Amino acid sequence: MRKLAVVALTFALAGGMAACGGEATVDNQGAPSTTVSPLTRDSSSSSSASATSSGTNTSRAQEPSTASGGSDRGAREVERIPDDQSRPQQEQKLLSTLKNEGVDVSTLEDTIVATAQTYCQDGEQSHTLIKAIAGQLVEQHRTDKSVDEVAAMIEKAAKNAYC
Repeated sequence: MRKLAVVALTFALAGGMAACGGEATVDNQGAPSTTVSPLTRDSSSSSSASATSSGTNTSRAQEPSTASGGSDRGAREVERIPDDQSRPQQEQKLLSTLKNEGVDVSTLEDTIVATAQTYCQDGEQSHTLIKAIAGQLVEQHRTDKSVDEVAAMIEKAAKNAYC
């Protein structure tokens, strides 16, 4: 009896393993590619067909209104970058001061403005941040001045614009 149970268990396990085998793959390499064609309906014919088949005129789904005149437009290429006149006067003053001192602040305007605002709020505690930004400007060859000179310029410009 024991041998019969072992043989039956072996066949059951082998059958289970074979059932998991098959051609099913995880990545579906052999799966045929399927495409779905766009659905086109004539809204008037489908509405009348449903009303006719039911025998009563039930409430219909409202059709989208085209009276608003809105339509989707395709993407357009940007022809020119907007002027940077949208910045508040304080920010413009800070950035123009640094530009006049020979520092190229393009693409780092927001970082420099945030640093200047932090300096005015935290004072000397933000000196490390100012040195880091000054070091970034020097390492990116945005100025020919030293890190200490650029840090002093940022502090001075921040005081004039924000503090």
